[in-house]
Amino acid sequence: MYIIVGGTGRVGSAVARTLLAEGEAVTIVTRNPEKAGAWRRRGAEVALAESTT
Repeated sequence: MYIIVGGTGRVGSAVARTLLAEGEAVTIVTRNPEKAGAWRRRGAEVALAESTT
């Protein structure tokens, strides 16, 4: 299992796509719930995080 913080950004999303294409289990951590659905459709788990700063 790979957990990618910042998985909706440029580098994180490229890493996530590569790992998913290789059949790896991936969890994306994001603050934006609107981006969760697209990653779930690609096969990733999604964890929503809150930032207080």
